[in-house]
Amino acid sequence: MLQLMQSVFVGLGCGIVPNGSLLPAMTPELAWRPLALTPMPRHGAVVIAEAGRATMLAQHFFEAAQQWLMDR
Repeated sequence: MLQLMQSVFVGLGCGIVPNGSLLPAMTPELAWRPLALTPMPRHGAVVIAEAGRATMLAQHFFEAAQQWLMDR
């Protein structure tokens, strides 16, 4: 998550944040644009690099987070 947010801060990525999140208030230096999206059943997701690019430790935590989200 930290690396994903860092990519947003340096302009290499973008983030989609649910309405009511504290992130916009905490990061006024970022540009924010409202999006009209259909309601989603959850407000979390895991984004990982292509297979083989994550370290074994990172892959372990990605898999644990993915399982946690699927159980919800």
